[in-house]
Amino acid sequence: MVRIISHVKTVTITRRALVQRINRVLLRKKQALKGVGSRRKGRYDRIDLVHGTIIEEPVNLSKVAKELGVLKSWERFVEDV
Repeated sequence: MVRIISHVKTVTITRRALVQRINRVLLRKKQALKGVGSRRKGRYDRIDLVHGTIIEEPVNLSKVAKELGVLKSWERFVEDV
């Protein structure tokens, strides 16, 4: 008999942890996220480290994390309101 668990626990990931995960993957592509403005606003731009240019501004952290595969199905990131 197979027992299926019907409820899935989720873990909330902090902004700092998510940015670190994203930067680890982006570094392989010679890119990085850089914070813009105050930490409370939490705005990040995607930077090309070779040319020093802005690739994307502002970056949607949740979207980029899912695209890069750094946010697992049991994890969630909630923007500070």
